[in-house]
Amino acid sequence: MPLLFYGIIGLVIFLFFSGRKKEVDLGDLITVNPDGSTVQFGMPSINMAKAKGIASRLWDEMGSTFITSESKVMAELAGLNEADYVLIFKAFGMKSYDTVFSGSGTFWGDDYNLTQWLVHEITSTSNIKTLKTNFPNFF
Repeated sequence: MPLLFYGIIGLVIFLFFSGRKKEVDLGDLITVNPDGSTVQFGMPSINMAKAKGIASRLWDEMGSTFITSESKVMAELAGLNEADYVLIFKAFGMKSYDTVFSGSGTFWGDDYNLTQWLVHEITSTSNIKTLKTNFPNFF
């Protein structure tokens, strides 16, 4: 009898810990269009911590340098899917963009999201085509 009791307790503990997986909030991966239709982006291949790191490096490259290195920006976005882009987009947030001098507008400018920043900073036709191919719902 005690052996059966300990076996059941062990099984319950095993199932409790083995069944606990970190889940992605799928609500973050669904966008509702103005017409009411939805776009689902699938599962990300990165976690939020990695998305924050990528967003930070993108901001460092586009927002704090005089000239944006398109190759560095594209390297950060290489190999990602649209669900990854959603996480990076959220981590990037809104940043002030100066359309007159092209770049970070500390005291002036409009708040732009990641896609808006990329549209203004990426000028190479081939890079724009790559963004449109990899993230068609954003570009």
